[in-house]
Amino acid sequence: MNKIFNNLLLVMAVCGLTMTACSDDIDWNPGAAADGQGVFFPSSQSSSITMTETSGSFEVSVFRTVSSGAATAQITVTPGENGAGIFTAPTEVSFADGVTESKITVTYQNMERDVPYTLTLSAVDSTPYGIPNLTLNMICPLVWEVVSTNAILIDNMFEAFGAAGIELTGITVEKHPDLDKYRFKSPYDNSYFESLFDIEGLLADDFAPPYIELDGETYPNGYYISGMKLGWKMVNGAGPEANSDWKSFGSVYGNLSNNLAAYPLGSYDDSKKVFNLGAVYFCFDNDGEYNYPIKGSTLLYLNN
Repeated sequence: MNKIFNNLLLVMAVCGLTMTACSDDIDWNPGAAADGQGVFFPSSQSSSITMTETSGSFEVSVFRTVSSGAATAQITVTPGENGAGIFTAPTEVSFADGVTESKITVTYQNMERDVPYTLTLSAVDSTPYGIPNLTLNMICPLVWEVVSTNAILIDNMFEAFGAAGIELTGITVEKHPDLDKYRFKSPYDNSYFESLFDIEGLLADDFAPPYIELDGETYPNGYYISGMKLGWKMVNGAGPEANSDWKSFGSVYGNLSNNLAAYPLGSYDDSKKVFNLGAVYFCFDNDGEYNYPIKGSTLLYLNN
């Protein structure tokens, strides 16, 4: 037992000598002091900014490493992606005596929604111990306004196959925040095909119905529906099948060569709160694409 105890003390002594020897070999030199004001951007300053409006302003925090004396430091402003002519930022930042933190205000105007923008701010009198260059990534997302949560669609999509005047309820309709555009999610989902054709699971479980958009901007005095890929196609003699590339539906006007008055654009009756989708076509596979102008009126009532 004494032999084991003595050996343990010997090992501890060796470890102690080793640790002492290692610590004697460490040379530590403090970093050099920052020259000038040592201006930098704090790590707490977010580089990703989301705007709610297309014009406005926001603040950016700026720090310095010294606190004595009032001072003004230069800031370089460099517009990045899509930023030219959109942002205005000061080219200097001021610090009061005894204060190490300041702010600058960046203003912006006429941003396009859903378009990314970048702006780089650089501290001229910077420090190697902080962030000298800050690139801001900004976006003003498109937020659609809900105008109805229980709209009714009078559907004639499969009129040619004997299903006319189908009433589809509980539809949410949204309006573009800046443009004369409305949209609603395609109601042609698995429950639709199961109800109409007794087909279960036509579309994948994770299928996300696309939006059908009523565009009042492209053509004057009417609402236009571009060719929509609704996730399925109708095969004449066989029935519907899943297909992500097939343009199933859209306005006759602009999608077919015949743009006569007989095929009008959609319209909106404000007194009745109803869209008439106008002359729309249904495209099915009849040994090739076959565009069938739907004869029955396709109506979207905002108020039930």
